[in-house]
Amino acid sequence: SISPQQTKVSKTEGESVTLHCSYSKSSSNYYYLYWYRQYPRQSPEFILYRGESERSDTKADFAKERFSSSTTDKSTALTIQTLTLSDTAVYYCALRQAQHENSLQVCTKTLTPISSQDLLLMCFLVGADSADEVTQTPRAQEVSEGDSVRIQCSYTVTNFYAMQWYKQSKNNGIQYINKATGSSTYGDVSDKYKPAVDTSKKTGSLTIKPTMADSAIYYCAIEPSTVIQRSISPLQKPSST
Repeated sequence: SISPQQTKVSKTEGESVTLHCSYSKSSSNYYYLYWYRQYPRQSPEFILYRGESERSDTKADFAKERFSSSTTDKSTALTIQTLTLSDTAVYYCALRQAQHENSLQVCTKTLTPISSQDLLLMCFLVGADSADEVTQTPRAQEVSEGDSVRIQCSYTVTNFYAMQWYKQSKNNGIQYINKATGSSTYGDVSDKYKPAVDTSKKTGSLTIKPTMADSAIYYCAIEPSTVIQRSISPLQKPSST
């Protein structure tokens, strides 16, 4: 499990801030600690990661100057130097085993770097990652309650194992729904959520029979057959009418 150590901190522009998450391990496997950020109406963006016993971070280009992390066997911390307005975003900390893991836990906290701005930090336990591109179609749809709708993602990864699906409702964290390989499905695969994958076309889909509660942003994510960095693309789920 993973959870924040603070609920809210306030900072002003130009200062630094450190975000903390505590975690507990369910096995003796080696773990990696990841950090992401997400701007409104955009997909989560990788910031950096570090193995639990490593002494340095692997960072995105934009993070090399002002972002750094530290880890212990029980916690991870992200430090952002010289805060600016552009640091206002949703921040995610993620814990991954060195082998595939599909459990998902979400927690939240708020950070205010500038008096009129809020940052929401969400942390969750995720599976393996992929740096390859994922493209979603369509960007948005509307559908009547009780009708079915199909949303689709295509991918370019060559070591594909499964396509995972997540849901983010308004004011809620990201929730894992299910995943599909070329031959099997896992998670919530009831009549309400039906995942499918066509590996010959490099596409995956999620068919939903929605209710009002299903108006949300939906995410597809590639789970590769070997562990590399994740790319998540957002899908705006049709609003029920």
